[in-house]
Amino acid sequence: MIKNCSKCKKIINQKFIIANGKNFHNDCFICSECKKKINGEYSINLNDFYHTDCYKKKFNMICTVCKKDLGKSWVTSGTRKYHEECYKKFIQLKCKICSKPIEAEYNHDAEGNYHPECYNEKKALKCDVCNQIIEGKYVFDSWGNNSHLKHDNKDPVYCSCCYRIISEKTSKNFIKYPDSRIICGFCQETEIIEVHQTVPSKIRVIELLKTAGFNYIPQMIKINLDNKININKMLGSSITSNTHGYTKTTTNTLNGKIVSKEHSIWMLYGIPKLLFEGVLAHELLHVWISEKNLKLSHQDEEGFCNLGTELIYKNDNSNFAKVLLTALNEDSDKVYGDGYRLMKKKLEEKGWDALIKSLS
Repeated sequence: MIKNCSKCKKIINQKFIIANGKNFHNDCFICSECKKKINGEYSINLNDFYHTDCYKKKFNMICTVCKKDLGKSWVTSGTRKYHEECYKKFIQLKCKICSKPIEAEYNHDAEGNYHPECYNEKKALKCDVCNQIIEGKYVFDSWGNNSHLKHDNKDPVYCSCCYRIISEKTSKNFIKYPDSRIICGFCQETEIIEVHQTVPSKIRVIELLKTAGFNYIPQMIKINLDNKININKMLGSSITSNTHGYTKTTTNTLNGKIVSKEHSIWMLYGIPKLLFEGVLAHELLHVWISEKNLKLSHQDEEGFCNLGTELIYKNDNSNFAKVLLTALNEDSDKVYGDGYRLMKKKLEEKGWDALIKSLS
């Protein structure tokens, strides 16, 4: 019986190869991939024949990682195939927190991938008031505390002194004074509540102001502690949201000439020492301006006095000082905030000596 080669279609009149029920000349039985003669084992795909290795490469039947034969079972990811062991060791996603393989859905951020439960427990942004996960908009303070916009339809509460979000976790609880001020537990640790506590602070502030060139600030100044309601009454139209002190100067004259001045300072009771000293520096510069008989605009005077506050905070390396400095720089008040920034710019340009001389 005449046989024809399945490849070249010519008559076979010599030894031939039978493969998958088809007949081939010895030289016609070639690999469809590399076009070289097949000797020995071969693989079939549809009507094409391949060397076993060519077949595995063409149809991705080798492990993408180790480049070895996949065998009878493998793991597929996209268009790539892997030995199960290679996949788990080198390819499979692992949780950044627990380091265990991720089998199903997962969370992802710039730092890595996470099991949802690991992410929610260790990574997700949580409210420092209720400890629940925050989704969407939220508020935060200068201390790294975060909060939902509302709790029981109420806005978060902040410390009147350090601007910290109030909660059992973030603020070591708090107290509320009769004048409605809320003071956190941290601020209570150094609060000034007795007049005798003001004396060392006054001495320290006057000495620090001297280093900037304020050589005459009388130490015999009475410092009173009072609540916000009474201090606001004294201030009248000069009240601001950051009001913590007030200076009153009484001028004594004889025959139309000034013979003496008496200064009294009122400060809020119950504020922490650093804030107290910053405010006291501001008030003592009002005293200095009065003693020098300088005539400044309201904005210039309040801005200049805030340079004293800045001096106190810059001399302190605590995080609280940084928070207070930030609040000082970001004060939106037209008199105290804008005035401070204008005077700060002049100080940076002139230095203390030249700035002080320019006020005369």
